[in-house]
Amino acid sequence: MSGLLTAGLTVVPIGAIAQKPPMDMSVFDGWNHISDTKISPDGKVVSFETLPQEGDGRLTFIIGGKRISVDRGTDAQLSEDGRFAWFKIKSSSGVTDGEDTLGCINLKNFSISRYPSMKSFSVGGPCCAYLSSYKTRNGTATKSLVLLDEAEMTADTLRHVSACAFSNDGKSLAAIIPAGKTGKRKASVFVYDLISKEKTTLSQGMAYYSSLSFSEEGGGLVFLASTDTNSVGDRHCSLMYYDGVKCKELTPQGYETANGLTVNQNARPVIASGGKRVILGVAPVVAASDEDSLKLDIWKYDADLTPPQVRVMRKEMAEKTYKASIPIIGRGNLVQLAVNLNETVTMLGQGKSDYALLVDNEPYIISETWAFRHDQDLYLVSLKDGSRKEIRKGISGFTSVSPEGKYVLWFDLEKGHYYAYDVSAGSTVCLTQSAGTVFYDQDNDRPHDPYPYCITPVWTENDESVLINDRYNLWQFYLDGRKPLNITSGRGREQKLRFRYFDASDRDYSSREKRLDAQHSIGAKSGILMTVFDESGKKNGFAFAKAGVAGPESFFVDTMSFKGVVKAEQSDAIVFQKGNFAIPYNLWRTDDSFKSCEKLTDINPQQSHYSQGTARLVKWNASDGIPLEGILFLPEGADADSKVPLIVYFYERRSESLFDYVEPLLSRARINIAYMCSNGYAVFMPDVVFKTGHPGESAYNCIISGVESVCKEFGCLDKANMALDGQSWGGYLTAYLITRTGNMFKAAGAGAPVSNLTSAYGGIRWESGIVRIWQYEHDQGRMGKSLWDEGGLELYIENSPLFFADKIDTPLLMTSNDADGAVPWYQGIELFSAMRRLGKPVWMLQYNDEGHNLSKRSNCRDLTVRITQYFDYYLKGGDMPDWMKKNNY
Repeated sequence: MSGLLTAGLTVVPIGAIAQKPPMDMSVFDGWNHISDTKISPDGKVVSFETLPQEGDGRLTFIIGGKRISVDRGTDAQLSEDGRFAWFKIKSSSGVTDGEDTLGCINLKNFSISRYPSMKSFSVGGPCCAYLSSYKTRNGTATKSLVLLDEAEMTADTLRHVSACAFSNDGKSLAAIIPAGKTGKRKASVFVYDLISKEKTTLSQGMAYYSSLSFSEEGGGLVFLASTDTNSVGDRHCSLMYYDGVKCKELTPQGYETANGLTVNQNARPVIASGGKRVILGVAPVVAASDEDSLKLDIWKYDADLTPPQVRVMRKEMAEKTYKASIPIIGRGNLVQLAVNLNETVTMLGQGKSDYALLVDNEPYIISETWAFRHDQDLYLVSLKDGSRKEIRKGISGFTSVSPEGKYVLWFDLEKGHYYAYDVSAGSTVCLTQSAGTVFYDQDNDRPHDPYPYCITPVWTENDESVLINDRYNLWQFYLDGRKPLNITSGRGREQKLRFRYFDASDRDYSSREKRLDAQHSIGAKSGILMTVFDESGKKNGFAFAKAGVAGPESFFVDTMSFKGVVKAEQSDAIVFQKGNFAIPYNLWRTDDSFKSCEKLTDINPQQSHYSQGTARLVKWNASDGIPLEGILFLPEGADADSKVPLIVYFYERRSESLFDYVEPLLSRARINIAYMCSNGYAVFMPDVVFKTGHPGESAYNCIISGVESVCKEFGCLDKANMALDGQSWGGYLTAYLITRTGNMFKAAGAGAPVSNLTSAYGGIRWESGIVRIWQYEHDQGRMGKSLWDEGGLELYIENSPLFFADKIDTPLLMTSNDADGAVPWYQGIELFSAMRRLGKPVWMLQYNDEGHNLSKRSNCRDLTVRITQYFDYYLKGGDMPDWMKKNNY
């Protein structure tokens, strides 16, 4: 394990003098991070992208001890034989109207080929196909599909192609040629044999073709065709099928079901596994109404959706289709599977089964606004005739299907157990009741049924068993009734270690697989990689075990955090990133289950040139006796003789992030901890445990007791110069706390704070159009009551900072943006107006057309400057910036 532990948490001794300069605004743009890591099946080739915060990135390949990098490279794809890597070379970020280039690296001799004017590319078998758009000598824009075989050093050009798709076996390619503008060139669909180079035209002369999709085996092909020249709105289409010999029409053009639905350009057909049927979408033709011309919204008390929800969903609804099925053999009927927008259909066994799972939440859509139960009815729907068989009604939980489609699995939030429904037998069993432990969140402090610890259970092959974790251990539950197996042998609960199955493959499901709801399974006796988290020390690590065997075989934890973990399919090679607060994430490799590790990158060497900080786990008891934890970030060089200003930053519970790396970033909302530490601030991040009905009081009990504790334990903290800071829910907590703390804090910062729970309660989350009632009654607001329940109004007022603004003695800097889709903008305005009326020092930064968090980099830079100036003025005695002065416009 020594190879992994050599890069532990850096600790700066108390009494050390910081000689390094602090970070300034110039450092952010060049700070790098690693993205899109991939490894070849045999583990011999590793690729990754290094991306700065601003500017162009770089794609790097490592083969053995050699490496080669390509500026602006991205989207790497390895050929199946591992001999070549294809990728896109983006046009420079500083060039307008630039064109992308296709790149190819020969992984044997490291030679690079470049192909300009590339619009998109895909890899199939030994070939890469890319669409090229260029202008001819007379200035006419034209498109071509270029087929490249680097191994054979050949290139075939198919002119005028606009779209293409490879067969799964890599032997064929289907393509579409659109009609020419002058009418001389007819639109067509053809199949090109990549071996014989022969071209077979399947259909020609239609106005429109789209949605090429091969079968799983590669022999069949479906696509859409239409004589409809309407280029906008609904285009009536025919579903075409090619079996490798003949091309036929499965549905007549303009075919309509009994419900008035039609096949249109959004049908996205795919051939189900087994090749018996095609799964596609059908949609109604939506006619314009008089209300649309009036631009009128009618709010109806019994409507499923409010007009803001409809407005948000309008684009999605315009492309919405209902899943349907049609047989390939014979002239069977098109069968509509879903009948309303609130029904979700999931294919069983990628369409091999004669049934699909249908989840209907239509009866509960209105009550979800406040109930937060997400009730749903479960049915099996027949792909042959659309008939439905009820599985269960009114369950609240998470539902999924097994990979082979033999079982429907769900976690019932109310009962706290996992259930499996046998599709063939029509019977249901409770899987987890015999395990003798609970599988739901035992720390849940929100007034709704607790969520399970495992949201995405993993199945073994042939749907034999399913892996589910409780708080600590990983279990294997067998569907044949055998006793469940504790794969981690109870060691998790004994040692307070959380074991979690981890999928380290970099598999990418094809569009066909996604539309057929594919999911992977693991071998019945295959190796299992798990993450490990140490609850007491907050350390992270990995464990190895085998399905069907009590273990684990080995595990470790370390004072690091890990991400970007990818394992080779056919070897033990694993690449991963690790770091902690003082050590930037870099890419590492292990070939022996983390016993020894090789560092592959050093992407931010400049960090060591700047003053940094340390992260320390602290513990205390809240004022009501609840044991709590938090993280104290101390600037480099802090000692007993220092007087370090303290910013208290919080949300809910964040102590588990003790060993996470914090990248210096421009602020999108509030402070960046790494930047503030580098500039001489201590930052305290306490956990908060909430009690139903009293979120504000809970925050006071946890946070203020934590501040008193750390100030007593760490004499370097300057209790006379402290501030509060938080965003969103943390912004609300900040606003509440300053109504209770007098002049304990010299300043406070609040991003997107809710200030008045009575008005926010019925407000709208504009990004989704959803009314906020559920959020306050049963979710983050934790009120547990409506405004009209007995004592409800009093609780909402008690927890609303607005009604106690006269108690505020702390200057406040708010950020509240006019395009915020999560917290209504007027919540910030209400608090600002109240403090202004009362003559309290308050400033509000409103970035126009920005949302809950800033997106424009120029605005992020501006906010970072202003937050720093604000805290420097109040906590360090700096000059008051001009923007804070009266009447400075």
